[in-house]
Amino acid sequence: MTKTSEKVRRKLALVEAPLKQFNPEMLILAREFHGMPVNDLATHLGVTPGFVCHLESGIKEPSEAIMERLVTVLKFPQQHYYQSGRRDSAHASFYRKRVVISPVILRQSTARMTEIKRNIEKLLSEVESESVRFPFLDPEESPGGVKEIAQKMRGHLRIAPGPIRDLTTILEEAGAIIVPFDFGTRKIDACSEWIGGHPVIFINKFVPASRQRFTLAHELGHIVMHKIIMEECEEQADQFAAEFTLPEKEIKPELAPVNLDRLARLKLKWKSSMGAILYRAADLGVITERTSRYHWMLMRRYGYHEVEPHEDLMAVEKPTALRELVEAFKDSMKMSRQELIEALHIYEAFFDEIYSDQPKLRIVE
Repeated sequence: MTKTSEKVRRKLALVEAPLKQFNPEMLILAREFHGMPVNDLATHLGVTPGFVCHLESGIKEPSEAIMERLVTVLKFPQQHYYQSGRRDSAHASFYRKRVVISPVILRQSTARMTEIKRNIEKLLSEVESESVRFPFLDPEESPGGVKEIAQKMRGHLRIAPGPIRDLTTILEEAGAIIVPFDFGTRKIDACSEWIGGHPVIFINKFVPASRQRFTLAHELGHIVMHKIIMEECEEQADQFAAEFTLPEKEIKPELAPVNLDRLARLKLKWKSSMGAILYRAADLGVITERTSRYHWMLMRRYGYHEVEPHEDLMAVEKPTALRELVEAFKDSMKMSRQELIEALHIYEAFFDEIYSDQPKLRIVE
C-alpha cells in the first residue's frame, strides 16, 4: 500500500464511526456536556425519563428516529455515539470544592474537558510533536524540598533571573498544551493532567492576568512533583508557584516596607497579584501575622480582594499550542475544516469555541 493510499485510509477511518454498536457512555457524555438533566432530555426526545435511563444504562439502543432527535437536541453528530471509550470522573483537585460548586456545573465541566481531552489525544496520534521537557522531581527526595525543585525548574526551563515575561510561551515551548476553558464558575482556577505524552493545562479563561502566572506555576508544580493528586499536594503546588514566580532571593529585598503602593508597584514589575505578593511577604517573615491581617483588611476595604488596581496594564498571555496542533493535524491528514470537525465527531460551534479562538462565553456563577 502506498503512503498516499494509507493516508486516505486513515483519514476515512477517522471520519467514519469506529464502532457499529451504540455506546451509552457517549450519550451520558453528550447530555452532561450541555448540563442537561435526564428529565429535560426526555422531554426534548418525547420519551419518558425511564426510557432515557435505559438508553444510558445500555438496556436499550436508540431507534433511527430517536437518534435523529438526539443529534438535533445534543448537537453531536451520530458518529459520536458509536465511539469507543468512556466519560471521565471529576478531576482529583475538584473533590475538595464539591461543597461550594453546583453538581450540575461540576459534571458539565468534567464532560466538556473529557471531550476536549479525547480530541487532543486523537490530534496527537497523527502529529509528530516536539519532545516534552518536564522531569519528575519528588519533594521527598529533594534535600531542599519544594523550594529547591522550583529553583531547579527555573533553571531547567532556562528562565532568566527576575520576573517571568511570558510563562505560557515557556511552558508550551517545553511541550505543554494550555487550554483557556470556561469552567462555568470562578471557583476553579485550573487543572492539569497528562494526555498523549503531553501535560495539558485547563486554565479558567476568567482568571485575571495578575493571577495567570501563579495559576500556571501551580499546575506546573503538580506536573513535575505529583503523579497522584491528593489534598496535601495543593499546599506543595502553592509553595512551588510562590518560589517559581517570586524567588525568595530576588523578591525579599524588595518587599519592605510593605504598603499598598509598594504592592501595586511590585505587581506591575513581577506580573503577580498584590495578594500573592502580600502572602509571600508573610511567608518569608518580612511582615508579622498582625501586619499581614492589617493589609488584608485594607485590601478588602478598597475592594482589592476582588478586583485589584492596574489589571488593565497587565497583558493576558495567549496560548497557541492547541491551535497549532489542529493546523498540523489538518495539514498531515490533508483535511478541510469541515472534514476535521467530522473526524473529531463534534459540532461546529464547539469547534469554534475551543479550536478556532472564537470564544463563546457561558454564564459564570
